Amino acid sequence: MQNYKSIEERAVFDLFASLLPDFPKGQRIQRESPDFVVRQNNRRSTGIELTKIILQKASNRLTIDDLQQVIDRKNNKLPLYQTTKIDLHWLVLLIGFDPLSTSAMPAQTALNHAYLSGFDKVFLFDLNRKAIHELHLLS
Repeated sequence: MQNYKSIEERAVFDLFASLLPDFPKGQRIQRESPDFVVRQNNRRSTGIELTKIILQKASNRLTIDDLQQVIDRKNNKLPLYQTTKIDLHWLVLLIGFDPLSTSAMPAQTALNHAYLSGFDKVFLFDLNRKAIHELHLLS
């Protein structure tokens, strides 16, 4: 039997997949690390890690530093993800998941910044607004 956390993660994942036009087609498998894997028919796979952003400050503005810190924490887990047979690694940063609190809002400079990451793609997903922003990454 699935626990509440896994059911909630699956709902978020399915919403993300439905809103992203170029989301890979294939079998969707829920796991632990990364949270989901999509196995495509051409034997390629995409691992997708979901991460909630919780701000611990008075301002509800997400800055470049806030986002880079979360990305850095997840970059540290990449070696674990890379031990599996996954071709692409995506990171989805979640905001707006608590309707009772003020949602963190990204500053425009944070959306336009290029971040350091080992992930192939990094997204900022605002659940309240159903908006997805693909963040720029340095190669």
